[in-house]
Amino acid sequence: NTVSFGSTANISGVSAGGSLTICPFSNISNGETNTFIVGYDTNDGTAGGYTAVGMLNAAGDGITFGAASIFNTGDSINVQLQYSPTYNRAVVFYRNDSNSNYGTARILRANGTSIFYDSGAVVFNTQNSTQLMDVTLDTPDPSPNSNSPRFQVAYWSSTNSGYGYIADCYIHSTLDAMTFYTGKEYQTTDLSDGVQQTNTPSNTKISYNEDAEVTVVSYLYKTNKYVYRLCTNKSGTFGNPHYNSNSTSRKTAINTIADTSSSLDNDIVYDQEAKRTVFLYLDVNDDDKGK
Repeated sequence: NTVSFGSTANISGVSAGGSLTICPFSNISNGETNTFIVGYDTNDGTAGGYTAVGMLNAAGDGITFGAASIFNTGDSINVQLQYSPTYNRAVVFYRNDSNSNYGTARILRANGTSIFYDSGAVVFNTQNSTQLMDVTLDTPDPSPNSNSPRFQVAYWSSTNSGYGYIADCYIHSTLDAMTFYTGKEYQTTDLSDGVQQTNTPSNTKISYNEDAEVTVVSYLYKTNKYVYRLCTNKSGTFGNPHYNSNSTSRKTAINTIADTSSSLDNDIVYDQEAKRTVFLYLDVNDDDKGK
């Protein structure tokens, strides 16, 4: 198997800063399915968070970008995009440095090469110094009566003991508003398994396993162990930290993936065909090998 690369293309005339994210988008309005949306924060001296539409050419070896569209006039750190095929909408999540570093989100869509924002800014965390970690799509094929489609966003706040949280949200059927449930801790300083945390959760990644109906949360913990734990909204031995009720958040015990990894580089992905979750990390204690 081989990998081939097409030509490069500039996203826009605005320099991308410390955040860069991408998600697919079905551009149904003009029959285009070879479309994606990129989001980024700028470092060109002007504060702002932007999105832009990218479209592959017919040969699939070139990209055309539409004009950049601003979603936030302030610094927009840790930008994340997630797409819902159910409603054909995307959501941009970011830390709004111009509003006390609150975690914030907006609904958007593409039409041709233009971006349209269907909602105003929705704050999901009012704790200062929010660090946005990752976003996953919860239920890709929700039942018609559920408040869906759902997303989950992982974050932590340095002003609240460095606790790690996951917050659940859904897009209203009107496609112009969102509701967030209160974030629940996936990591605190006093864990149910008796282990005391010494470091703030680092580089958290989350992935929803739709077959098992659990969210896999992976992160660096304590003496730089690379670990994961499971969260679910089903009743059972570990309860409901994505939170269509007000029940107390519960989760499985911490499971160690690697005892010796101290790398901040890690990711997870769910393989729908194999029905497996894949962990990827850089082991700095083994010649920086990717594993």
